[in-house]
Amino acid sequence: MDFLLQGLLKAIELLTTNDPETFSAVYATLVVSTYSLAATLIMGLPLGFCWGILISASRSRCAWWWTTLLALPTVFIGLLVYAFFTNRGPMGEWGLLFTLPGIAVGLTILALPVVVALSATAVESMDRQLRVTLISLGANRRQLFLSTLWEARHGSSPPLLRHTAVS
Repeated sequence: MDFLLQGLLKAIELLTTNDPETFSAVYATLVVSTYSLAATLIMGLPLGFCWGILISASRSRCAWWWTTLLALPTVFIGLLVYAFFTNRGPMGEWGLLFTLPGIAVGLTILALPVVVALSATAVESMDRQLRVTLISLGANRRQLFLSTLWEARHGSSPPLLRHTAVS
């Protein structure tokens, strides 16, 4: 327990003394997290929306895909990104290996299945009459998408519990 307290005190000391290496690490973390969050939300919300509104038969065909992606280990994602971005890899000429955008790609791959599964579950748990009501009120596709996302912002159950429950 003493080790954790010493680590916490050292972290506070580094932050209060304006240590440049510490703030460099904080800056890198914020940049990578922002890139990854933006990419994950831009791709994940529409994918989760589409997955959530599909009929049950089609949804069960692709449910295994997202469930498998949820279980990928972090080390595997890191090795995969390394293999693609190394000089011999297919995207090696992009020069993303060991850069902040390259790290953001790995974080995006890790977070994307979570965002897709959670947003799909939230869309699935909505009232089925919402779509009919919005269309009858004259909503176009964009309004239908935005209104459904707004109504689905409070999801219900975790995605794995919903799809693996035995009836």
